Amino acid sequence: PIDLWDLIKQHFKEMNASLDFHEVMISSGVVSKAVLDLLITRVFDQSSMSYRFFAIGGGAVIDYTKHLILYGLNNAYVIDNFITVPTTAGSGSERTSFAVIFDKLGNKKSIQDKRIKPNHVYYKQTS
Repeated sequence: PIDLWDLIKQHFKEMNASLDFHEVMISSGVVSKAVLDLLITRVFDQSSMSYRFFAIGGGAVIDYTKHLILYGLNNAYVIDNFITVPTTAGSGSERTSFAVIFDKLGNKKSIQDKRIKPNHVYYKQTS
């Protein structure tokens, strides 16, 4: 069986691309605007205008990534690829163009944009 990290490195090698990444750990299952704002400042900078995203986790992780991608696209960044690796079952976020977020007052908001639909989905086999 192939290791997930090996799969990511293989993908970059096939794309003839360098691997410079930001690892972001998300502990809450709730997608909040405050955390998203913090992620935007950590991920996007002026040294690169082109990005690839790997979202490895459950629905909240994938939804955060979709919001980051939408921010990037709306601010002239190029998103070359968006790959999801779901680690939980149920949300279906790994295959859709929808994402949710909770605003500062706790209200749930939904977005839909065909540009945030993942390009590739990898499922981890279980025995």
